[in-house]
Amino acid sequence: MEAILELVFWVLWSIVEIFGELLLQGFGEAVFEGIEALFRRTNRAQPPFWLSALLHAAFGAFAGWISLLIFPTLALPSPALQIANLILSPLVMGGIVAWTRGALRKTSEPDDWSHDFTNAALLAFTMSLTRLVGAH
Repeated sequence: MEAILELVFWVLWSIVEIFGELLLQGFGEAVFEGIEALFRRTNRAQPPFWLSALLHAAFGAFAGWISLLIFPTLALPSPALQIANLILSPLVMGGIVAWTRGALRKTSEPDDWSHDFTNAALLAFTMSLTRLVGAH
C-alpha cells in the first residue's frame, strides 16, 4: 500500500512540475510580448530578431535557474525521458505560442509565425537545458 501511495505521489508531483514549467514558460512569453509591444510603441518597429532571440534565451536560462530553486530535482527519473522533455517541451511551447499569437493577431506577416515559434521554443529549450544541467 505504501508503494502505491509513493507512486501516486510521484505521478502527481511530476504532473505539477511539468505544468509549472509550462506555466513559467508561458509567463516568460507574456513578459516578452509586453516588452515587444513597448518597443514597437517607442520605435514603431519590431525589435531585431537576434535581440529578441538573445533575450528569450537569457530569460529561459534565468527561469530554469529560478525553477531549480523551487523544484531542485527533476520529476522525470529516466535520462531518456529527460532528453525527450528537452526536445518536446520547446516544440510544444513554440507551437502553443505561435498558434495563440497567430489567432490573436489582426494582421499576419509571413515571418510572424516562425519568429513566434522560434523565440518560444528557444526560451523553453534554454529553461529545460538549465534545469537538466543544474539538477545533475
